[in-house]
Amino acid sequence: MHDNFEDGSRLTETELPDMLDIVTRAMEPDPAAVVHLPAPMRAIAEAVIEFRRTGETKDLVELLAEKQADVDLLWHSGSPADDNIKAFERFTPQTSLQQAKIADDGISVGVRKDERVQLRVDWPEGDVERAEVHLLVRSTFKIEPFFALRWLPAVGNEEVMVRFRPESLVFARRLDYRSLHRASHQLLSLIRKDGADIILINGVPVIWRKAESGPLRGVVLDAIGSGEGENALHIPLVMVGRGQSRALPEPAVAARLLSQVLSSAAAKGDLSAASGWLTGIGDTGVPLEREAGIALLTSNFAHVDGYRDYLEEAVVARLDEDGRRAAADLLAARPSPVLRLADVTVKIDRNPSKHASLRYLVSKRPDKVSLLDGVNFDAYNGDIVGIIGKNGAGKSTLLKTLVAAMPLARGVIECNDRPLLLRPGAGMQGDLTGRENVLKTGLYMGFLPHQMRDLMQDIVAFAELEDHIDRPFRYYSDGMRARLIFSLATAIPRDILLLDELLSAGDVGFQRKAMARLDEFLRKAKLVLVVQHTFDFVLSRCTKCLLLDHGRPLYFGDPRVATELYRELH
Repeated sequence: MHDNFEDGSRLTETELPDMLDIVTRAMEPDPAAVVHLPAPMRAIAEAVIEFRRTGETKDLVELLAEKQADVDLLWHSGSPADDNIKAFERFTPQTSLQQAKIADDGISVGVRKDERVQLRVDWPEGDVERAEVHLLVRSTFKIEPFFALRWLPAVGNEEVMVRFRPESLVFARRLDYRSLHRASHQLLSLIRKDGADIILINGVPVIWRKAESGPLRGVVLDAIGSGEGENALHIPLVMVGRGQSRALPEPAVAARLLSQVLSSAAAKGDLSAASGWLTGIGDTGVPLEREAGIALLTSNFAHVDGYRDYLEEAVVARLDEDGRRAAADLLAARPSPVLRLADVTVKIDRNPSKHASLRYLVSKRPDKVSLLDGVNFDAYNGDIVGIIGKNGAGKSTLLKTLVAAMPLARGVIECNDRPLLLRPGAGMQGDLTGRENVLKTGLYMGFLPHQMRDLMQDIVAFAELEDHIDRPFRYYSDGMRARLIFSLATAIPRDILLLDELLSAGDVGFQRKAMARLDEFLRKAKLVLVVQHTFDFVLSRCTKCLLLDHGRPLYFGDPRVATELYRELH
């Protein structure tokens, strides 16, 4: 395959497998990588490199302002601070600028604990349909602050477009680029054009999606301090315009770059990277190249750790009609799900004691409250599905429903095997000893007594309960209970396993040992569903993630997206 960008640069078959790495390093930017980018992106990345080398913003200013009559340079380190202040005051209240620290080398927006600073820009002519903001920024964060760049729509709520974290930049509330946090400056370009919101990092598009609001009245950089010490952004360059930026590549160039990156990800089998790019680059108006789409779908079929149906949907949605017809033959052989939930809804009486009254039952319909409402997803052989949400979201209720411990009010659950639910204290009787509880649970799971006795030594030793296994279970601490149940769960092979908050059992040493044992167990199981409040396991081991909120499914798919959406909600 030989592909040409609009500037005539070519990518050959030998370069193609490296394109994912090339683009990732170009976003830093790496001088050795930016030469492979198409011209619009390469020029911006090279100008950022020049600033890092010399501290001069001249090249960036000339490049971003080229052939634009409506661009405004609000601040750049090449002008005296007084001149920059005058330019800035045309767009923002003076009080807003006075909250920042002003110097010839740029603006510093810094906050300490419980402080808040807002740097705001309003368009003088009023609400606009097209807008752009370019910020050259460097973060110095000691802990997790709250720094966000937001659109200010004329009607409706502010929209968070970029979130700054100590180790990453988060775009559009769902795409976390950990590799972009460095001690050097990055050029952020936020553009509203032709009904789309576009975000570039050093000239490379990371977000291209349909705008969620109408005309804009401005943009604000919001900073809220937390913890000890000061967290700050240094900004030597601020430019605003009307959506005509030279930094913005044509949709065809952005779509071609996406196709090249996805082809590279498919060649490497890196479905996580492919999902991230598909999450960011939505509808550019130019279809995904058929060869790239088919390559990625084929890689998805070959992946041993679960089938990413959410990836399939994202690829097919971006293909043209010919591409979809070509994909249809391939997708006809997609695997069947091990578990399928369709419109699963659980309701209980709001006040069961009240509903016991005959007069109440005759006089009015029982008052119901929904614990789960319309949960839909498929899980495949090899999947590890994380389930997240705040307390009361319905996580444990969902697992209980899958083992028929909660009645369905509506919906269908299709499962190839009987799932096993394990949670702290589940099925354990306080008057029985730990040993007796292990034997009883094994019998419930269909094992014979001699089979459980053969496993007993391993279960007890792994749980580190040799001195306590013959004591009544009621006297076990929470950690001892969780360790015993985890050890029992991972000692008995099971095709479908449901774990409810069992992965935090014990001290750090036991957790490290438990993760190693769990990895071995997961390689043998067909499907695992895990309820977790912490994200380390979800991000490192889960193939999919379900985000619940008050019983409603908010998102199912890429664990990175699910966890970012959770952070935005809470």
